[in-house]
Amino acid sequence: MTRSARILLIDDDAAGRTALRRALQRMNYEVEAHAAGASALESLGDGTGFDLVITDIKMPGMDGMELLRRVKEANAELPVILITAFGTIENAVEAISQGASDYLTKPLGLPEVRAKVAKTLESSRILLENRRLTDENERLRKEAKGRMGMQALIGVSPAMEHLKQQLLHVAPTPSSVLIVGESGTGKELVARALHDESARASRQFLPINCAAIPHEILESELFGHERGAFTGAVGRKPGKFEVASGGTLLLDEIGEMPLGMQAKLLRVLEEKSFMRVGGVDTIKVDVRIVAATNANLEQLVAKGEFRADLYYRLKVITLNIPPLRERKEDIPVLIGHFLERLSREYERPGLNLSRAAVAALEARDWPGNIRELRNMLESVIVLSSGPDLNLSDLPPEYGGTPDALAPAVAAATTPAAPEEVSADTASPTYEAGLPMAELEKRHILRTLEEQDNNRTRAARVLGIGRRTLQRKLEEYKEEGEMVPPPAPD
Repeated sequence: MTRSARILLIDDDAAGRTALRRALQRMNYEVEAHAAGASALESLGDGTGFDLVITDIKMPGMDGMELLRRVKEANAELPVILITAFGTIENAVEAISQGASDYLTKPLGLPEVRAKVAKTLESSRILLENRRLTDENERLRKEAKGRMGMQALIGVSPAMEHLKQQLLHVAPTPSSVLIVGESGTGKELVARALHDESARASRQFLPINCAAIPHEILESELFGHERGAFTGAVGRKPGKFEVASGGTLLLDEIGEMPLGMQAKLLRVLEEKSFMRVGGVDTIKVDVRIVAATNANLEQLVAKGEFRADLYYRLKVITLNIPPLRERKEDIPVLIGHFLERLSREYERPGLNLSRAAVAALEARDWPGNIRELRNMLESVIVLSSGPDLNLSDLPPEYGGTPDALAPAVAAATTPAAPEEVSADTASPTYEAGLPMAELEKRHILRTLEEQDNNRTRAARVLGIGRRTLQRKLEEYKEEGEMVPPPAPD
């Protein structure tokens, strides 16, 4: 059943106010009447509780023009109709230029009131609906563009294969998830993939960094606040839990959350409800919580800096993201992925990285993990001119000068025996402009060829299981790729 429109009426003339209120009520509108603008603003709040404001222009204290300005500050979408005497119509015209929807002239006629109120409410309804549809379409467009699910998790190493399998098992469940990994390993990317592979994929994925928000406003950011809850709270504001309801909320850097907020978060996790700051109403939400941290929460619990009950509530399902130094076989694939993206971003087609440069990068420990690799490649592309990127193009700290890199660089730059050189193997391996799946396929097939089609040795070089290699080769055959028969082990 459609509810009646709610109208806020302001007129200092008691007789006129009463007559108009009764007339509007006979039209099946809900009316709240006030004699002064100040009391009306108190009731108005953020304006979401009303569909229309009707106010006289000439009033003592706060006049209709000032009230119009204050209403628009609270809610720019809320329509306002002004009441003016016939001799001051120019004031109403000026008000319309400042955001009023229409005006009524005294003495008021019932047909004029009925027609203008109905027209204003219908125009407002259509405007809000069109805006809602536009916003929803834009949100869905952005989400569809950014939604990649498992495709966003790049790597062929056993560690990444294990993480992907875990994620596929966990995604369909409603359970909270704790993602653990060093800075730069891609915790938000894993959280987003978890969301994309879940039944909530069509709803909002909302990340919030607990370390980036001052502690004194974190509660308001998470749970929202009511008007007047604290200095500066000029209207009601929904929190992240409300905004993300139906979807997934990522609480990144959960270890930085103050203890007082941890207790409130635990209650929300257990009861699926909360109250806004300064509010008295309980708000029910359906939101999946994913927490992420690069801190050792067990150590924080032992120090009394993190609540044990919240820790055990979050770690029902834990996903560990391995650092890049523990899955170096993924470095060439990641390089190809980043070159492809940066090639498009900087309009530099044909970017490729020499084998010597790749070998030098594989030899590093990458304390900044994937983020460090990506940022380093971007700096190389910005500072270089041609498409061919060599060892000399890398920054000094990445260019093979440390003694630790000497073996890897030497192996990559030592000339191969004449019979092993071919146009294919002599050309740059990690080219931009190819889809990620194609880069991975080329890398696997080239390695298989280099190992004389011995699948056991190829799997060992790739750092993946033989069954994983076998599965990928079967997929390539189904796609029409010529896959040679296996050589004897």
